[in-house]
Amino acid sequence: MTLSSDIQRLIERLNQELDNIEREATEKLPQANRLLSRFPGNARLTQLLATLNNTILFINTSRRFIQMTVEELAPDDVTSEEVQEAGEELSTLEGRIIEIKTLVSSTISALERLQ
Repeated sequence: MTLSSDIQRLIERLNQELDNIEREATEKLPQANRLLSRFPGNARLTQLLATLNNTILFINTSRRFIQMTVEELAPDDVTSEEVQEAGEELSTLEGRIIEIKTLVSSTISALERLQ
């Protein structure tokens, strides 16, 4: 089955957001590591670094989920209910991605204040 244009647009949006978040998080990882090496044992820095690392893990997991969803929708015998369910799951993922985007933004702001 060909993906509906709505689901294709949603997947493109999700992937674009994941790319942006990944770029921001990966750019700040070295900075967080440098700060933590200067102040070892600093609980706040450890938390900020963990947030960035967990974000990368979330991004990789989300990409795998999106890919699995696309593969599940590929067969010709996919029902409209399965397509609707996949769309709902992807929309739920979109909400989580927005939350992660906000978290990464606040993490980056906190790191910048610490410099």
